[in-house]
Amino acid sequence: MLSQKTVDQIIKKIHSYPEFAGCMIGFEGDGQSRLLHGGFSAGPHSDRIVIVIEEVPAGDAALDQELLKWSKSAAGSPEGSPNPSTVTNRSRLGPELLGAGFQCGLTIVSAIGVLGSAAGEVPSGGTSTFLLVASWTGMITGGVQCANGLVRIKEIVFAPDDNSLERWDKNPWYSGIMLVVDGLGVASGLAQLPAALGKLLKLFNQRAALGAAGLTEKALREMNRAQRQQAVRKLVEELSKSKEGRDALGAFLRETGKEAKTFVSMQKAPKLVRILSDSTVRSLQGELLNIFISGVAQPAVSGMPARWVGSGSGSVNWLINVVDAGKPGS
Repeated sequence: MLSQKTVDQIIKKIHSYPEFAGCMIGFEGDGQSRLLHGGFSAGPHSDRIVIVIEEVPAGDAALDQELLKWSKSAAGSPEGSPNPSTVTNRSRLGPELLGAGFQCGLTIVSAIGVLGSAAGEVPSGGTSTFLLVASWTGMITGGVQCANGLVRIKEIVFAPDDNSLERWDKNPWYSGIMLVVDGLGVASGLAQLPAALGKLLKLFNQRAALGAAGLTEKALREMNRAQRQQAVRKLVEELSKSKEGRDALGAFLRETGKEAKTFVSMQKAPKLVRILSDSTVRSLQGELLNIFISGVAQPAVSGMPARWVGSGSGSVNWLINVVDAGKPGS
């Protein structure tokens, strides 16, 4: 008579094979026939496969040899190799931690950038609206992937010896939805690249304008009032074209509590130059980080195989395998 522990081990082993995941399992032996597992939906063919385990008498050497030979053949293995082992949740802890870390980290940085931009800028036309939608799409899809990674880690912690993650990945609905989510995230990041590169060029030009104006403290001291006024006004005019420049300008006015005409004073002009210079540098750093995340980091993580980054692997890896005529998601 089979113990419940043995029954559970048999069910777990059979369902560990992707082709048999979710199938119904019956047993014939001990003078009776009974259902060991009613099956569940793990794929489009789960309800079409039924496995019946037949108990045979022990001690028949010829039969034992035949069964042993069959178990080591391709016919005895759904994947064509002898006795494939179950991929337990525990064995996937490292890649899943790495993948979730990547996704959550990228999402947090992306959210800071998106929320910061949304707070300071209002879309003014089709292009701005497109970029705003792309930014929010990337942030939301990143959040979904981050949450998915955390759920998978939780599953590993609470069911380390199960193979539930393997079953999830073999479920076409789950894997399909996550591929679409990742694809939208990658696409939204790439869609923002042209605007980000344009903004980066603009910031470089602003930085160059700062140097071209010659507004160092030494140079300002050598200028007369009219020259200083003209140089500072030209720079302010240039930097007022960007949100970052306007913010820096506003910060200066709030800090000094003075009118714009105080820009030309010997005491205030050097401080204004430092504020505007620091603002431009911070903007450059932020835009470079945005370009790195959107155009490099996010597609790179998505393109890595699942054995490296767990749930971080996504649509780019799937496309790589399709182009390479391999198996998507391998």
